Amino acid sequence: MKMEIILGSVLIISSLSTAQSIDDIVRYSQTNSGGTALSLGMGGATGAVGGDFSNAVSNPGGLAMYRQSEFGGSVAIFNNSTESTYYGSNEDDRKYNFNIQNMHLVLHYPAANRLKTKGWMSSTLAFGYNKTSNLSEQWTFRGFNPNSSIVDAIGASANGLIPDKLVSADQYTAYNAYLIDPVSDTAGNTSYTSLLGPAGGNITQRGTYESRGRVGETSVSYAGNYSNRLYIGAGLSIRRVVFEKDFSYTERDDADSISTFNSLTLTSTQSDRATAIALRGGVVYRVNDFIRLGASALIPLDYTVNTDFTYTMTSDLSTGDFRSDFPGTFKYKIRTPARYTGSVAFVIGKNGIISADYEAVNYSRSRLVDNTGVFDNTNDAIKTKLQTTGNIRFGGELRFDEMYLRGGYQRLGDPYSSTTNNQQVQIYSIGGGYRTNAIYIDLAYNYSRQKKDYYAYNPNFASVSPANLILQRHQLVFSIGTRF
Repeated sequence: MKMEIILGSVLIISSLSTAQSIDDIVRYSQTNSGGTALSLGMGGATGAVGGDFSNAVSNPGGLAMYRQSEFGGSVAIFNNSTESTYYGSNEDDRKYNFNIQNMHLVLHYPAANRLKTKGWMSSTLAFGYNKTSNLSEQWTFRGFNPNSSIVDAIGASANGLIPDKLVSADQYTAYNAYLIDPVSDTAGNTSYTSLLGPAGGNITQRGTYESRGRVGETSVSYAGNYSNRLYIGAGLSIRRVVFEKDFSYTERDDADSISTFNSLTLTSTQSDRATAIALRGGVVYRVNDFIRLGASALIPLDYTVNTDFTYTMTSDLSTGDFRSDFPGTFKYKIRTPARYTGSVAFVIGKNGIISADYEAVNYSRSRLVDNTGVFDNTNDAIKTKLQTTGNIRFGGELRFDEMYLRGGYQRLGDPYSSTTNNQQVQIYSIGGGYRTNAIYIDLAYNYSRQKKDYYAYNPNFASVSPANLILQRHQLVFSIGTRF
């Protein structure tokens, strides 16, 4: 039964078109944690506020509102905790990390004639690094499934293919671990039976997921102040993705109800390294001393992605122990969508500010790019399974002489078009700071909560309930800097 073949490029590419899913597009397109403590404390709603290095990411036009040069940085402590429910069983997990949030140098150049009141009043040149996404996550699910096994789903997905044509990682490894068997009818049609028998269920299933990584930008931005009324800026950055994930899944016959089967273990790893050139521009217009309006845009990004992956299936059967490995390497591109943002801020004299941003993103225009056309089916699915969505951010700041108090709220819209698994994220923020003409110290805390469902295998091929996940993220950011 076992198929001994060399994993050539066609086999690897076919498997990767499955492994590189729509989730990769969403993961590298979203932003969820970047910025300074000032920005995070205000819910990220700084597009029309200006005068903060977070504008290098939100609206480069706001950099023109600097009145001094500045050097500073931020560090963050991040905690991810997850609760899961799967077939009535509950699990919880958590993960911590510490990281550098940003580092920056902002150089302010006033006009030679400081008495002028019209024309180009000043310019700003900014260099720095901003982490725009934290990709760390960890969760576990466990439960007793009376209905099906992952082997049922793999066998159903392989129906119609002869063994030599089993080119996806799960089909290939399940076949070589003796978990599925081909059966041909008189017409030569091939179907697959599961070693667990026609019922397939009555087994204990357990999965563990852990990811590590970040999306960060190293940028240079330039902005100009025209008549203290119009602020225009643009930025060029190199966006870098580092992402690793490990997934382990087991099935056990704890009830000893299947004579031929004891257990199986599936393990998979993925390591991505990706880079893209990002271009963004923005403007802020000061209508009067009370109202500021802002607009910005980020052009679509083409990530060049290098992926290493492994997929291993082991089986403990009545006839022995078996193992099948499927490693691979692949290079391709992810095209993420453009982002358009409109902003407004209301300045309450020297007492505070209230601001709001609205960002529009059409995720359905994303693509996986490869000259072989192997991603055509995935790209067709992207058009229907992803959608245009809006991200809303509100923030406020109160000033008490040199002390500041901040609060904010974000709602990141669901990029998926399915109405059965709403994955919008809500983020609540508070913060404060101490600022003088020479130094500043800021602190911010934000909390986010997200619900999502995870299917251990494709429910279109075998009856399976999702693991219901509740993800909660806590982040504490500390910023410090000097002005000169």
